[in-house]
Amino acid sequence: MKVNNFDLVAIDSLAGVYSLNKLENPRRELFHFFGFLRSLRATTFLVSEIPGGDDGRLCMFDEDFLSDGVLLLRTIEKGDSDVQLRIRCVKMRRTKHEREYYALTRNDGEFRITRAISE
Repeated sequence: MKVNNFDLVAIDSLAGVYSLNKLENPRRELFHFFGFLRSLRATTFLVSEIPGGDDGRLCMFDEDFLSDGVLLLRTIEKGDSDVQLRIRCVKMRRTKHEREYYALTRNDGEFRITRAISE
């Protein structure tokens, strides 16, 4: 049964959501927020930037533990003048998937992924 009239929800960005509400207990409050998003019965995309530093964390409050999937976009410098956008599926519940980076391109209005070729 459809609960609403939309199939897709995109929230850009999660940092914007955080700025609207002081999180007293981020883990508990985010658990309820993700529950609300699931109740919409729509595909939901949450956009988040990786926090500064190189500690390996993907999210400010470890939100990735609540999500069904995590896609990571990254730019890679190729030579002196070229930059390539790469995508990696870090996590996708109930799915067997590759975890390596792929090149992400957009041509003629279509997105495509191909195996990334390293120098």
